[in-house]
Amino acid sequence: MALSYIVSFHLYTCNLEMEIFFNTFQEVCDGVKDVLILAATNTPFALDQAIRRRFDKRIYVPLPDPEARKQIFEIRIGNTPKTISDTEFEDLAKATDGFSGSDISYFVKDALYEVVRAIRTTKFFKKSGEKWVPCKSNEKGFTLQEIDKKGENSKVWTS
Repeated sequence: MALSYIVSFHLYTCNLEMEIFFNTFQEVCDGVKDVLILAATNTPFALDQAIRRRFDKRIYVPLPDPEARKQIFEIRIGNTPKTISDTEFEDLAKATDGFSGSDISYFVKDALYEVVRAIRTTKFFKKSGEKWVPCKSNEKGFTLQEIDKKGENSKVWTS
């Protein structure tokens, strides 16, 4: 019952906001020609019929298919150093059925920030080849400040 009230209230306030927008827009643009209003929503069916009628043309853009989701992952990851294979990209695309392009972009951005979070929580690093990698909890190594003094802070790696 409470959830139904919240959803109804949310839809009411959304429709009220749209009504206020249109009324204000009509006052400002009264007599002006060649005005295009472009609007987008993730929930077109939540808008009441009166609001939807005000748009002469409606274009439905479906969620991306698996191939499009795979391409979105590849584009968003870009030139970031990675160890992900083409098969793993396909697995990600399959696992994100129902995600929008925006959802996938957020997902990738959050994953890329994981490196920053890992560096912030790691106290010690050790040299592994050309890179500095996090030490295990029982290992001693160098701090970020010590690595910075060596001028090698750009070589810190977490994966």
